[in-house]
Amino acid sequence: MLRLQTLFLIACLLIVAFQPVSGQYEKEAGKLLFMNVLAPAPAGPGKVAYLRADPKHPGALIELYLGDMKTLTETRVLPGIGFGKTAGLVFAWSPDGSEFVIPQMSNGCWELFRYKSGSRAGEQISKLIQYRESKSKDELEMENLTEDQLLAIDQLAYSPSGKRILFMMDRPGKAALWWIDPQTGNTRQAIEDQTGFYGCFAPDDEHISYTINRRPDPKVLSANEDIVLRSLKTGETDTLTNSPVMEFSGVISPDGKYLAYVVTTASINNLWVMNLATKQSRQFTFATAGKNCTTPNWTPDGKQIIFFGVGFAAQPSVFVKDFLPF
Repeated sequence: MLRLQTLFLIACLLIVAFQPVSGQYEKEAGKLLFMNVLAPAPAGPGKVAYLRADPKHPGALIELYLGDMKTLTETRVLPGIGFGKTAGLVFAWSPDGSEFVIPQMSNGCWELFRYKSGSRAGEQISKLIQYRESKSKDELEMENLTEDQLLAIDQLAYSPSGKRILFMMDRPGKAALWWIDPQTGNTRQAIEDQTGFYGCFAPDDEHISYTINRRPDPKVLSANEDIVLRSLKTGETDTLTNSPVMEFSGVISPDGKYLAYVVTTASINNLWVMNLATKQSRQFTFATAGKNCTTPNWTPDGKQIIFFGVGFAAQPSVFVKDFLPF
């Protein structure tokens, strides 16, 4: 009986001790879900995926994890596959959570592989080797490149319909956004006129938002970043943000009505949300000095925004915050 009373007392003390921790970030950011993470992103209803290395084992592989936002349980998705070596440091999950895509090496070139959720066997869906420029060994040494740097994949994102995937294909001197149909493997370049990054599909699969670098005055070395909306059919663009501050990493909500993005002021990153119909923007997170909120992503139902938080806890963390339409 005494032992049970002691255990009960310890449990009560732990609950009291952790209560302030669970809510102390909500004024500035949101609800903290998981710590020691990299690149958090939604992975279907109620799920979030992220990369993590085991902190108990120095030099451990960076692996892909799946976290349940309600129960906070965590699962290693592909045990033994180290992102950064076997796969690149990016991934994308379909909105319904049924599949995900990662880059893997095939015939010496980075290609896109699709995995069904719960499976450890993937299938190659791309033929990007056709876009890789061939270089001799002497040319590689002269340009200080390795074979796998002739084509790299970055910033993967499914469209809300799940029918297209946007990604950044980075080749020496050439970096641009491309899209692929995961069912057919058909691949097209999404932008031609200027380098773009942080790409995101709108729900119609025909418009994308992405970030561009602007340098209004050629004599000024510094540049600011803005977000534009582009039609894949006509090539027409609409500038969504255009101010002296850095505005980047924009993602369109699943209903196509809002844009969540990052604003940098005084070396602090915070999230803002824009109503695309009115172009009215509101601040979403309120991080202060030494803290940053970046890489926003909408949950599939559009009711919450998942994002990466640094400086709030001892380790980089994934946060979630409810969104109220305006």
